[in-house]
Amino acid sequence: MKYTSIILVIFLFFTSCQQVIDIDLNEGDPYLVVEANITDMPGPYRVTLSRSVNFDDYNIFPPVDNATIVISDMFGNADTLTHLDSGKYKTTFIQGIENSTYYLSIQTPTDTVNANCYMPAKVPFDSVSYTLINWFGNTRYLLTPHFNDPPEPGNYYRFVLYKNGKKRNSLYVFNDVGVNGMANSRSFLAGGSIDHGDTIDVEMQCIEKRIYDYYFSLNQTTGSLLLQSATPSNPISNLQGNRVLGYFNACTSHKITVILQ
Repeated sequence: MKYTSIILVIFLFFTSCQQVIDIDLNEGDPYLVVEANITDMPGPYRVTLSRSVNFDDYNIFPPVDNATIVISDMFGNADTLTHLDSGKYKTTFIQGIENSTYYLSIQTPTDTVNANCYMPAKVPFDSVSYTLINWFGNTRYLLTPHFNDPPEPGNYYRFVLYKNGKKRNSLYVFNDVGVNGMANSRSFLAGGSIDHGDTIDVEMQCIEKRIYDYYFSLNQTTGSLLLQSATPSNPISNLQGNRVLGYFNACTSHKITVILQ
């Protein structure tokens, strides 16, 4: 009888602690999603606008085609972008230059968004090496970009992969904390299906700290390049506006091509 009472008390304790938890997945008015880039390579540069969807909706993101977008620079040049289609816009004449600040302005009937971004100095990108490794029973390519971090601290890098000319949705960002002024020896796995004989372009971007923070927090939040759902925790952004997601990235760019053997 004594043990029966103890078991009954334990059962009542655990059943009384159960409760229904209602998680707020930020449903409601959609966010404006901005993907804006300017580099030191010849333009035109692209801006893509869309609307977010609720967390449990299908990943079909409505494009925004009724925006006025201007990218300007610290020298007084202002370029009003031309609308292409499906939420895509392109510049006409502005040229990205390292060690310069750029400004983004977006106006729609319901949104006003502004941002600025500094394009850091370009760090020379020397080469890319690779090796095959066993990764949880699968053979994967490990890529190592080779460059020398400058002696001044505070450098941030993003690496973008292209397989046979198509961009991969993979996220690799580095900073120079603990390795300032040293030759890079950090590697990363080539994500997805990459095989012997594939042509891989590795793009090295030198980015501002706020862009590094955006991509780092995006990776922590979603584990992917851009999940356009309104999630419980949205990534850090350098965009200023109401209900806006995304980024404005002014960066240097250098690509190196390798054919995997």
